[in-house]
Amino acid sequence: MGNWSIKGQRPILQAVERGEPISYMVLQKGVRVESSEGSEVGRVKRVLQVPEKDVFDGIILSTPNGDRFADADDVDTIYENVVVLRVGDEGAALLPRPDKSAGTMSASPDDVTETGLRYAARRAWNRISGKY
Repeated sequence: MGNWSIKGQRPILQAVERGEPISYMVLQKGVRVESSEGSEVGRVKRVLQVPEKDVFDGIILSTPNGDRFADADDVDTIYENVVVLRVGDEGAALLPRPDKSAGTMSASPDDVTETGLRYAARRAWNRISGKY
C-alpha cells in the first residue's frame, strides 16, 4: 500500500483529510498548519484580519519554537482541517515572530456610541451636574 503520511498519500485521501477549502473567517484555533512540502510546522493560534477592509491579514501559528506570523501572502490554501503555506520547510522555519500589536484591538467605554434612553439619561445627568 505504500507510505500513508500526508506527504505520500494519494490525492483523494489527502483531500478527504484536509476537508473542503474554507474562508479565513471560519478558520478555527488549533488547526494544523503545514509547509508547501507537507510537513506540520505548527497550529493556528489566531487569525488576523483588517476589519475595516474585510481583508485576511495572515495567521499567528504556535510552533515548538514559539509563535510565528504567516502573512496572508504566505498562506496558499485554507481547508477545514489544515492550512497550507506557500513556503517550504526552510521558509516556515524563518517566519518572523508576531508584533505585539498583531491583530489586537481594544475598546474603551469612550468608543461605544450611546443611543436611545442611555443617551437621554447621560444628557440629563450632564445638565444637572453642570457638564455641558
